[in-house]
Amino acid sequence: MVACLVAFGPACQARRPRSEAFPRLWVVQGSWLNQIASDEPAIARALFRPPSVVLGARPGRKIAMKSFMWPSYRWFSDMVLAEGTYKHSGAMAFMHAFTSVVYDPEDWRATPLRERQNLATYFHRFGVLGHSHGWRVIITPHPDLTMVPHAPCAARTGESEIDAFLRCDLIGAAARYADVVEVQAQGLEGDTAAYRSFVERAAAQARLANPQVQVIAGLTTGSRNTAAQMYAAWNSVRDSVDGYYLSISGNARVATALSFLHMLPIPNVTPPVHPS
Repeated sequence: MVACLVAFGPACQARRPRSEAFPRLWVVQGSWLNQIASDEPAIARALFRPPSVVLGARPGRKIAMKSFMWPSYRWFSDMVLAEGTYKHSGAMAFMHAFTSVVYDPEDWRATPLRERQNLATYFHRFGVLGHSHGWRVIITPHPDLTMVPHAPCAARTGESEIDAFLRCDLIGAAARYADVVEVQAQGLEGDTAAYRSFVERAAAQARLANPQVQVIAGLTTGSRNTAAQMYAAWNSVRDSVDGYYLSISGNARVATALSFLHMLPIPNVTPPVHPS
């Protein structure tokens, strides 16, 4: 079994029958959930209830914030101390109702260079600090972290960031300290076979590192992705992931997200609609 997983064999993963597979864990921004719920309340209730994670507040809703995403451990640790304590009353007021915290390191200025160059160290620190508060820890490392200069495992000449990400086992390093990890495969939605390959190989690495971890896959409307492309990506891995991170790239793309959600075989809401 271990040898098979190391080789990233998709057949080695425990799978649900395709006809029954319907991952229940979703992560979505609260502002986008508001728009989805306004147009399709039944779909919103069916998909985005617990154990799904709503990031940030839902504008206009008098519901305590349950989760938040940090691109930086430094920012996160400026707010909380270990063992359920906080650095100041403002942080406690902001985070008292949290059930989940998300670490989203990427190759951008929002993630300090020291963190980008020492990922395993900061995966560990974020996980330990988050778990000390009893929160579900979600880590979403972006493949572009392999493009960071002088990183311990940077992409080699001619190597894609996806191949480097898998060679470096960055998702496994995150999974050791997380309850949920995201495979940020959304950039491959236009190529379903590549999307499926990346998600399945990364999921195998994550589960080898931590058999209890849940794995979610990134989905996005992007600026040009179609609902059919989103559905094809969703369908290609629905028997091998525990859920999805749904990203909507602006107000003009909400309609695309809704069209995609209409295609899903949501029990007791809408029958499956398969794109041609």
